[in-house]
Amino acid sequence: MKNLESLKDIPWREQEEAFNEIAKVANLAAMTEEEQNRYDDALRELQDAYSVFEYAMITGKNDGIKEGKKEGKTEVAKSLIQLKVSDEIISQSTGLSMEEIQKLKSNLD
Repeated sequence: MKNLESLKDIPWREQEEAFNEIAKVANLAAMTEEEQNRYDDALRELQDAYSVFEYAMITGKNDGIKEGKKEGKTEVAKSLIQLKVSDEIISQSTGLSMEEIQKLKSNLD
């Protein structure tokens, strides 16, 4: 309460957030041990779900980047094939294997 006077210098939105946090702490302090255990379990489940979601987002993003790079290499290889560039040069330019280049050639025919 000694800092209550300085509260008026904080924008209303931040004041509201601060009071919400105070209310949460007060509610937690008033919980029975059983309620606290259920709350902790629910909070842990929420944190676990968020971690899984975050991991999935990062993994999906990385997979998408890899897939995009692969598609880019494939498109370059297709263009080089149409220009009648040798398989060796296509492989060196794109990093695709000779087998991958042969598959692309057969799909273009």
